[in-house]
Amino acid sequence: MGEEVKAVIPESLLKKNKRNEEWELAKKQELEAAKKKKVENRKLIFNRAKQYAKEYEAQVVFYLDLCKIRFYLILNASESLICHSNFGSFFPKPYWRI
Repeated sequence: MGEEVKAVIPESLLKKNKRNEEWELAKKQELEAAKKKKVENRKLIFNRAKQYAKEYEAQVVFYLDLCKIRFYLILNASESLICHSNFGSFFPKPYWRI
């Protein structure tokens, strides 16, 4: 009565269970790596979009500043000043009708 009977499990089932556990562990590690990669990729995409917005805003501000300078020169300066300034190559020469 003191002896307990152990159930005998075939070796093939033990190997199968061990293999399944290894596969589950490998799949879990793959999913964790994919999740980390996805998070990093999302951060990269967000930072690129933010950088693009900053560059675009700087470009627009620069262009608006040039337009304001040109407008000021047209109103307050002579034609020769506009044509001979360094903005002459950037903007077309004004056409004055007589």
